[in-house]
Amino acid sequence: MELTREQIEEAYEKYKDVPLFFNSYYKYTFHFKGVEDDGAIICRAIGGESGDLYKYEVSSDKPETLEYIQLDSCTCHYTEEENKLSFFEDNY
Repeated sequence: MELTREQIEEAYEKYKDVPLFFNSYYKYTFHFKGVEDDGAIICRAIGGESGDLYKYEVSSDKPETLEYIQLDSCTCHYTEEENKLSFFEDNY
């Protein structure tokens, strides 16, 4: 289910410091994944134009967080069966 703006902000506050590690790259989108102590799976996808996205630096051993996510332009989905929260930004 897609979350409302208020729900996105609440989820961000709760999970903003979860370490997210590079998981994959597919069709101009970087995917990061982490697991919170409560078992929630947190995913972040960063996509954009190929001419700009190549500037984004990714390291497999250095975790990302939700710290710099642009909440006003991201979407967020929650999958209850997997207890999975996915943030997606398409504006890099």
